[in-house]
Amino acid sequence: MSVIYVGGTHGVGKSTLIKRAVELAKIDVPILKGSRILADFLGISQEELPYISIEDRQRGQDYMYRILNQTRNGVRDSHFSVYTPQGFISLYNDLDVGNVKCLVLVFASVDQIFERRKSRLKKRPLDKSQIAQHLLIERNTALAFANSLNAQMFEIDNSGEIDVAAIKLAELIKVFCI
Repeated sequence: MSVIYVGGTHGVGKSTLIKRAVELAKIDVPILKGSRILADFLGISQEELPYISIEDRQRGQDYMYRILNQTRNGVRDSHFSVYTPQGFISLYNDLDVGNVKCLVLVFASVDQIFERRKSRLKKRPLDKSQIAQHLLIERNTALAFANSLNAQMFEIDNSGEIDVAAIKLAELIKVFCI
């Protein structure tokens, strides 16, 4: 048993994909959402996370990673990097070594991410060049994570029907979380 770390830029459809894949896998596996843990610890909404101070982010992340790494089996709904007013930051943590055995980068086209972001109430950047930049940074950061964690990395295109991508993720859940 191990943790599958699923990352991708905001609006790529990670949360929806993960929920559907867990249903299709038909096994009881927890979905671990670090941003929820971090926001709850800091007493703020998840939408406010990009704007917190570096000190609060570090304090919250220390707590979040201690909580996340108490779980040795599950699907982590996360990012490999996030955009803040200070720029992009990596979410790598040494506590994941030995716990995370599989990384999944979820991606979609810039236009699809733009449309998804536009149709949601969440406050996300709508600049297509920034979306494209984050897709590239997210991929490169995922590759660095895989190398540092000595974990297998997979990429899933979430551009089409949700079940096509969900079936691929469900198969990984069956392999790594049983």
